[in-house]
Amino acid sequence: MSGAPFTTNFPRPEDLLAGMDLDDVDDLETLLMMAIDRPLTLVPEEVDGGPGIEVVVHSDDCSIGTVVPFPVSVAELVRTAAETAVDVGTWTGAGVTRGDPPDFRALPDGDLVAVLQDALGRTRLLNLLDGGDEDLG
Repeated sequence: MSGAPFTTNFPRPEDLLAGMDLDDVDDLETLLMMAIDRPLTLVPEEVDGGPGIEVVVHSDDCSIGTVVPFPVSVAELVRTAAETAVDVGTWTGAGVTRGDPPDFRALPDGDLVAVLQDALGRTRLLNLLDGGDEDLG
């Protein structure tokens, strides 16, 4: 997949999911978590009468949400999530203290696209593994 889908501003959530070839918001949530290595939740929101999405990033002590209006790109969502992760503080998940995520705001689009391509690949692999369990049962 080229970098275009990651930097395209999609007007609605369903357009973003279709443009990224994702099944649902859970897949987008997983992609963002893989990119910033932090737990987060995506919550559909209405912003000024139009669609939006709240990116809620979790730490050991609290969670902070940032509402992002559409149109939005996946690159902008991951940059927002990473910036919120810095604000929310430490997350030690699985007993391993993680530092702040990379400064995605300063990362050139080409480098960010490479991170997102990797995260998308891991998201798809995870989906295959999850789907494979149902076929084995």
